[in-house]
Amino acid sequence: MKNARSVFVTALVLIGVVIGVGVWKGAIPPKFGTEGAIGAAKRYSSQQITDSDVRLGDGSIQSFIQSDLFHAIATNPDFQKVLKSDAFKNGVKVDNMLDVVADSRKAGHGQQDFSQLVASTDFQQMTASADFKKAIRDPKVQNLLANEDFQKWSATEDFKSYIADAQKGKNQDASKGVVKDAKSAEYKALTANADMKEALSNADFIAAAANTDMAKVIKENQKWLANQDFMTLLANEDFQTLVASEDYQNLVASEEFQHLVANEDFQKIAKNQDFQKWLKEDYAAVVAASEDMQKNKAQDQ
Repeated sequence: MKNARSVFVTALVLIGVVIGVGVWKGAIPPKFGTEGAIGAAKRYSSQQITDSDVRLGDGSIQSFIQSDLFHAIATNPDFQKVLKSDAFKNGVKVDNMLDVVADSRKAGHGQQDFSQLVASTDFQQMTASADFKKAIRDPKVQNLLANEDFQKWSATEDFKSYIADAQKGKNQDASKGVVKDAKSAEYKALTANADMKEALSNADFIAAAANTDMAKVIKENQKWLANQDFMTLLANEDFQTLVASEDYQNLVASEEFQHLVANEDFQKIAKNQDFQKWLKEDYAAVVAASEDMQKNKAQDQ
């Protein structure tokens, strides 16, 4: 009788071990209340990312780790490669960067995508200009660059003449308002607006327009200049520094980055606030979770 009981206890212990190993490996998923949650947990059940690793103080990140969306992008080979780049790590910490990158393929209509834009020598020179850096901080200058009348006028000889005269002080009155006579309807429409008029007389803007090929950048990127996220990014000093970085230029020119920004899953996740917050606050945890999912995927194949 005693022997029978010992055998029974031993059997229970073995069954418990098997079940425990099964749960740990993902073969037997824990119960989360719904089948969708069970499926997600089965895909990612590693102990590598624990509650102590997630430092955001709410359960949304832990749920996000187990989502279909995160699983899809975390096991993407291009995402795996890009994650290892210090330039990408620095880029995601810049406010609005991921939103703009996610919109990259939506610019369209003959406009450059984000990768082409930041790789442009004209754009790099413009954003590196001390005059431009000061001018773009002014919301009125930002609105000016996004204005359709200005964009049309900036491509004309009249604009070039205006900038040349402005540097000589020929087109300002005693109150520093624009008084230059211009032929174009776009110019007249602009100067009828007090804010546009003030932006056009901004000394830093005038200097930047004279010393860089601003008109060409505007012509090639009208859709981007109408994107509020991009305009906010353009005024960000961290972004201006990043664009001048050779490492970042190499990143955006890389095949894996090009593939990644074209990926629909990445476009969705890049705009996800949970994902953005997690990346900024604990980049290492994102990398670890992604690598662990990749290992699990390889083991399952």
